[in-house]
Amino acid sequence: MRIGASKKKYASSQQQLRDGNKLSIFNLIRKAPASRITLAKLAKLSPTTVSTLVEDLISTGWVIESETVNSNARGRRPIMLSVNASRGYIATVELLSRGYICTIYDICLNKISGLRVRNSPCSSTNISATICDLLRAKRIPLYRLLGIHVMFPGMINANTNELRFSAVISKEDMPESSFIQKLEKRFPGTQVLLSTNGSIIAFAEFISTEQRSSLPLLSINIDEGIIGGVVMCDRQSETRVCFPIEIGHIIIDLQGNICKCGNQGCLEALCSTVQLFRMVNDRTDMHLTYSESFGADCNPEAMELIAQRLVQYDAALTAVLSDYIYNLCCGLVSVVNLIGVQSIRIGGDIAVLGSTFLNMVRTTLREKFYPLNSTDSIEIELINSDYEHVRCAMVVMSMDELFKR
Repeated sequence: MRIGASKKKYASSQQQLRDGNKLSIFNLIRKAPASRITLAKLAKLSPTTVSTLVEDLISTGWVIESETVNSNARGRRPIMLSVNASRGYIATVELLSRGYICTIYDICLNKISGLRVRNSPCSSTNISATICDLLRAKRIPLYRLLGIHVMFPGMINANTNELRFSAVISKEDMPESSFIQKLEKRFPGTQVLLSTNGSIIAFAEFISTEQRSSLPLLSINIDEGIIGGVVMCDRQSETRVCFPIEIGHIIIDLQGNICKCGNQGCLEALCSTVQLFRMVNDRTDMHLTYSESFGADCNPEAMELIAQRLVQYDAALTAVLSDYIYNLCCGLVSVVNLIGVQSIRIGGDIAVLGSTFLNMVRTTLREKFYPLNSTDSIEIELINSDYEHVRCAMVVMSMDELFKR
């Protein structure tokens, strides 16, 4: 028996437990200022443990004591705790076709500044300069930049943190494969994270305050590309887990369109917003202006035009959407049958189509498919197509990693 190794492992697990509890306390305070007593009740920890963790957070500058609150209880008034917003900042970076979006947040998830750069290479040099410009404009010193989180719509090498491939960004517009390593050299001491769009979508649902959704839950964003994530729960431990899935590259029609990934009949090739625009132009009297570029400004505008026509019950458009939704449901049911999905959340530009689109999806799934889950029914809702909640999820994920250090 290797006693030394066992003690080391035990000490490590104890530290991990402490760090996890400290992160839980921090996140509770971030959501709303609270007293130590309230935190102990919410976190289900002893008051002594909470006091120790809070003192650690205060000494490291993450949390500050604010005003006392009135209380009918006898004794000293409880002291409220709040997050020290000026402790540091996180930069989020979204890589697009022919451009990118940089946004700066404080650790309370308040948006400080942001900029979308168009028709510019997504190089580490350009993005580094944009981040520095945003910080300088708000007079934020570089040493207060705690983290940079990059969201990439494609495949990455998890071992080397290198960019591999994207179906929605052309080879000409792809950043260098060593993009992350170059950012790390430019910002030494700053944590740099790389995530795929799917993993962020999954994490955004994972940290959502909405608890009424039945699990497993599938979250899917439909834009120029299709990405998704799943939230599941271990019934024995009641532990929630999330993970990305490449739902956009599930093959649903062997004779279908060629996808940019090289396969034939992928869900993304048949149900991206670009494909919907193409179908609408071919089969109706509408003449939409759109682009295959990921993040193109004209595409949300085209979707708005479809939404306006849809509420007028246009027969030709309804027929197009019926065919489109059937293909979409083929992909959704594949995931439902694989992992027993109980809830589906659909976001991205497609969510602009609103309740008429949603009801068509529900009806098609109910009448033309046989989902194999435990209840024979699926909750389907649209989620906000605004990417602001996704960026906030990027900040929270960065904070989680910082606390693991």
